[in-house]
Amino acid sequence: MKKIFHILILSLISVSLHAASEQVAYKVARTVIPPERQKQVLSFYGKGTASEIKTWFVKFFDPSAKSNARIVVVESGKVERSNTAEGQDDNDVKMTFDPAACRAGVDKALKTAAKYTKESLIPVDSTRVYLNRPAAGKAPVWTVELWHQNRPQGYIYANTRDGAFAGYRPPVSDNHTASTEKKSNEVPEEKDTENEFGQQVKSTMLEIGGDLEEFFTGERTVDKDEDKD
Repeated sequence: MKKIFHILILSLISVSLHAASEQVAYKVARTVIPPERQKQVLSFYGKGTASEIKTWFVKFFDPSAKSNARIVVVESGKVERSNTAEGQDDNDVKMTFDPAACRAGVDKALKTAAKYTKESLIPVDSTRVYLNRPAAGKAPVWTVELWHQNRPQGYIYANTRDGAFAGYRPPVSDNHTASTEKKSNEVPEEKDTENEFGQQVKSTMLEIGGDLEEFFTGERTVDKDEDKD
């Protein structure tokens, strides 16, 4: 009986750590950020499997940087590296948010994505998640980018109030940008901005890719020509 009880306790601890993974990453990341900026987060970007995010990139507002942003990378519960994010448009303080105010964490967003992909028969073996405000004054939104065998499978949106499904967008084709299918008015709230929101997510993902490329190589090629398209 005691053995079963200990196993149950360990399971609950494991679930709790997983459920708060982005909050744990945030608590670790903010240790290298000045106190007055710790609640000014521009975005979270995470990479991992279909059920677990292993690496977090937390972008804080930093007025000392040219682009007003600093990226802190958290792996295995510790800060791996931190540097300013350069070579991109200025980041606006109006787009920042306090992660502690987000009631639904990445665990709920991933569960929502798993339910949708299962019902829709979408194969997934890895995910990338993104948390940010879609616009100033709007609540932050979870975007779960779906991948299978290195092929994009689309995007699922979940709100940060309870993690409920807010929309799905298929992967962008070479010929056109697919519109977002929405089943709630959580994200985006305006009825006439479906295509605009989808394009914004595409641009956001390109920006993230540019950030990561510049972070590790010192060069930026992923999204530098995006404004010319």
